[in-house]
Amino acid sequence: MKRVALLVTGELEQRSLGKSLERLFRETLFICQRVDAFTTSRVPRDPPSAGPTPSAIDKCAAALVAAVDPGRKVHGDERFDLAFVIDDLELANWDQPEVVGDRFVLAVERHVAETWSAEDRRARTRQLLRDRASLHFLVPMTEAYFFADPDALARVGITAEHHFDPAQTDVEQFETKDPAYLGRLQPEKVKGDSRHPKRYVRFLLEQSGQPPYRETRDGVKGLETLDWPRAASWNDDWSRFLRALLCDLARGLGDDARRFTGVEHPATARASTLLRNM
Repeated sequence: MKRVALLVTGELEQRSLGKSLERLFRETLFICQRVDAFTTSRVPRDPPSAGPTPSAIDKCAAALVAAVDPGRKVHGDERFDLAFVIDDLELANWDQPEVVGDRFVLAVERHVAETWSAEDRRARTRQLLRDRASLHFLVPMTEAYFFADPDALARVGITAEHHFDPAQTDVEQFETKDPAYLGRLQPEKVKGDSRHPKRYVRFLLEQSGQPPYRETRDGVKGLETLDWPRAASWNDDWSRFLRALLCDLARGLGDDARRFTGVEHPATARASTLLRNM
């Protein structure tokens, strides 16, 4: 059985993303590990000088390296066959996935350089990273994909009518024009909150007469049995970040990536320089 490490930044994903992907990729064990999120605020284009305390992006990079190259800590079949960092891109970085990816690659490169002094040892680690490690984004956040699988919304507990049609709009470009929802917002929040799927889910649950949204209860119900192929199939040019993730996993596991037809996002499906996908 193949073993895949999922380094995730939220409790929702930690509890249910592995189980969800195991339904899609049989004979695979997904092991989720929580790491600090690094996309909740704007990632600067120019990396700041390294400080005495590692940043969230540095700690996440170190965790990814350790997952594929733990040194002498584990041996043989105890190693992970693949390791993926999966983070929400968030609205703060919606327009600059390449910047976030480049900054993460720099953090990985810096960690490799600081960890091993011998160049042949660094080269060995870089090869393991190219073979086994990836960074992927859920865009703008996990809850967006609930709207690409209407059954997931029902499992969350939403019965109220919603104003988002996945046949008309890419969920990775999520925006609702629901007048009832927008009418409750302060004018300065309309633009941001109309594009925030998690806040819209909270509103829809309230409209459905349900308790307030909890990721670890309601979100888990939506994600655990999410229909991934359906979420990626509305349009061959949509859900490109999701398709890049699914195809990368399929290729790494020796599965058939052709079942996820369509375009992959170039920010997370680039020619390999250090990671599998960038």
